[in-house]
Amino acid sequence: MTASFAAGTPLWEPSEEVKQKANVTQYIQWLAREKGLTFQIYEELWEWSLSHLEDFWASLWDYFHIQAVQSYSTVLVERTMPGVAHALRSMGVQRGDRVVSYMGNSPETLIAFLATASLGAVWSSCSPDFGTSSVIDRFKQIEPKVLFAVENVDEYDESHRCRTEWFAGSLAHSTDTPPRT
Repeated sequence: MTASFAAGTPLWEPSEEVKQKANVTQYIQWLAREKGLTFQIYEELWEWSLSHLEDFWASLWDYFHIQAVQSYSTVLVERTMPGVAHALRSMGVQRGDRVVSYMGNSPETLIAFLATASLGAVWSSCSPDFGTSSVIDRFKQIEPKVLFAVENVDEYDESHRCRTEWFAGSLAHSTDTPPRT
């Protein structure tokens, strides 16, 4: 059974209780308390994160107490992420488009997410250990424009292979990322 949804209609919306407990809500409250920044709705935070990129990333590093030898801007903003964002733009990705990842937790996944978010596109991801049919069901619902994927992942002696042809109806581009060893 296939359900159809009107464009722009949310598939699910969290309750007020869930919203209040959400990490993003805690971050917004921290921004108000620590940085004097107030955002009434998520879209205001999103707009600020795009228009004040350096301040946004610095606030995340402060909020999560991240310490590193190189700054966040050197690692993410100046080196790798812009190239991925440029590649997504060249594939026609725009605000509101869906970009999905069939990769585990890795630096490559984080960079793909950041590049997607920098364009205002919607990010969804599934770990390869979800199993192929679950991933296909999830991704088909949101009709992604781009799929980031590893070719295969061996976990618990079981190989999971990415089959991009199952997304052929809506997928404009796919990328294969070599599996991490």
